[in-house]
Amino acid sequence: LIGQDARPGETQTRSDTMILCSYHKGRKELTLTSFMRDMYVEIPGHSAHKMNSANAWGGMKLVEYTLAVNFGIVVDGTFSVDFSSFQKVIDGIGGVDIEMTAAEARYVNGNLYSEGINHLNGADALTYARCRSIGNSDFDRTGRQQKVLDAIVEKSKSLSVLELTKMAESVLPLLSTNMKKSEIVKWMGMILPDAAGIRIANKQRIPADDAFYYDTISGMSVLVPDLEKNREILKSTIYGQ
Repeated sequence: LIGQDARPGETQTRSDTMILCSYHKGRKELTLTSFMRDMYVEIPGHSAHKMNSANAWGGMKLVEYTLAVNFGIVVDGTFSVDFSSFQKVIDGIGGVDIEMTAAEARYVNGNLYSEGINHLNGADALTYARCRSIGNSDFDRTGRQQKVLDAIVEKSKSLSVLELTKMAESVLPLLSTNMKKSEIVKWMGMILPDAAGIRIANKQRIPADDAFYYDTISGMSVLVPDLEKNREILKSTIYGQ
């Protein structure tokens, strides 16, 4: 899942949000893995750079290739959303319920929200998901983005397969993807009947704690990952090995 830092008139830009969504059908479990935008990795066909440059330089295909080369992850398909489409997606499903701290509530809309669970529309969910001025910058921002996805999953549990199908039909046109329609239909047929029982079993960030160090390279402040350690973490959490 790619979130582009795109403004009106822009098309292919940096991917400031990169979340790998992995589904284990047998256990009905999802794993959400956020890849940090400032992670310094090899970008195939280019020099090593911040990982969020891959989307700007080569779109979804290069993001997928970058994940494969650095972390040994093979992605089945990618969806991308910009700021405007993100808001429309959230509004299209009727908003999301998010538990916020008092500081987060003030940041999003202090006149409307307070500490605790609040119902956010698309615009406010975007503000919440993009916030990195509260807490530990991008590290906490990835957690907020995962909470939005968690809220979407929780909301889907109360919907019938027919309702979920209609929701998907309204949301999918708002997204960009490199998947064929037949592939999407196949995955929907496999996953939607399980919706009521799906749970997010793992939420994680790459690079993981104690598996990277900070550095300044070519004038950029970056996170340099221990690729071997992070590969082992991904192998364990995603593939259960």
